[in-house]
Amino acid sequence: MTTNRQEDHNALTIIAGVIKGAGPLIHSFGDAMDKGDYTRAHEVATTLCTYIDKVLPEIQNATGISGTAKPALLELESGLAELRTGATDTIAWIDEYSVLKKKVKPIAEKVCSATDHINKSVVLARDAVAGRIAKDS
Repeated sequence: MTTNRQEDHNALTIIAGVIKGAGPLIHSFGDAMDKGDYTRAHEVATTLCTYIDKVLPEIQNATGISGTAKPALLELESGLAELRTGATDTIAWIDEYSVLKKKVKPIAEKVCSATDHINKSVVLARDAVAGRIAKDS
């Protein structure tokens, strides 16, 4: 039989391990999103989901304790579940963004091409007017 003190120690060990494992992933994810590196953010979010899926059962098994660390474990469990939802939503958003980006690119290229044609017509018109003025002078 384990004592409350042993349960608290075990719970704190789990919490420390999760923070050590998830902390760098969360930091990398934030950096990637801040830099607009959505490919990297997608990779890190996927890794984060895999990590959470691995540790969540361990945390859920440990919440049966009666020690004083139980609220901390429950809070960690809740936070990780919420983090996983956020990471999953971000992965879906990045996937949608990638699809939209592929659809928008040809449209943007057409607009750029049209702008080039319009600019060229302005230059040609200017040159034609300048040539007409030079001829008439």
